[in-house]
Amino acid sequence: MVQQLEQLLRARQLQLSRYLVVQPRGPLDEEMYHLGFFMSQHYALVAHFLAELRATLAQPYTICFPLHNCSEEELTALTNVATRLYRLRILHYYLYDRAHGQIRACVDRQPESRNYLAGAWFEMGVFEAVRRWRKTQTEIHALLLRDAQLNGSGGGSCELDILIYLPHHLRRLILLECKSASNLKSEDIQQVRRAATLLNLGIRQAAVVMPEPPPDHLIDGWVQQTGASIIGFQEIERFLTQAIS
Repeated sequence: MVQQLEQLLRARQLQLSRYLVVQPRGPLDEEMYHLGFFMSQHYALVAHFLAELRATLAQPYTICFPLHNCSEEELTALTNVATRLYRLRILHYYLYDRAHGQIRACVDRQPESRNYLAGAWFEMGVFEAVRRWRKTQTEIHALLLRDAQLNGSGGGSCELDILIYLPHHLRRLILLECKSASNLKSEDIQQVRRAATLLNLGIRQAAVVMPEPPPDHLIDGWVQQTGASIIGFQEIERFLTQAIS
C-alpha cells in the first residue's frame, strides 16, 4: 500500500521521504504504545504528575509528588503509570512512599526517555487509539504511518504525526497531528496549516488531537487558523468514523 500512497502523493507533487510503519512491534515498544494510550485515556488523573516529570527533563532530579488528597481512582492510575514508566526505564528511580503519602520519581537521562515524556507518549497513545479503531472497521483497508515527512516540488517540506491512507475509499487520506500541551503555539498552527494545505484536506479529514478538548472559543479560532478540526483524545473514534462516512 505504500507504493499506492506514494503514487497518490506524486500526483499532488509531493514525495514521501520518511515514514515509520509501526508493525510488527516488540514487547517493549508495544508497552510504550499501550501506556501512552492508558495515560491519554486517564489524562485528567495523571496530568499534574506528568507535568512535574516534564519540568525536570532539562536537568532530571527526584520529585516528591504528594498523594494526600488523591482519590482511590487517582492513586490507582498514578501508581500504575509510575510503575510502568519505571519498568520501561523511562524513570531511573521510583518509590511509592506510603508512609509519607507521596511518589518519589526521577526521569532517566537517556534521550529516548526524555522524548517519551516530552510528548511522544501522546502520539503513541493516539496511534494506538487509531489502531484499535481500525480493528473495528473490518471492511476497511488502511495504512497507518507515523512520523512521515513530505517534500513538495517547490522545495518545502512538512512533518506529519499520523497519516492514514485508505486506498479503496473516496476520501483517501486522514491526518492527525498530536499536541500534548493545552495550547497551540504559533509554530504549531503554521505547521498544521501547511500540512493540511499540502494534502488538500479539510476539517473532516484533518484534526489536531489534544489530551482534552480546549474551550470552545479557542477551538473556533484554532480551526480557522489551522484549517483542521480540534478534538480531544476521547473524540478520536467519532472523528475517524465521520471522516470515512
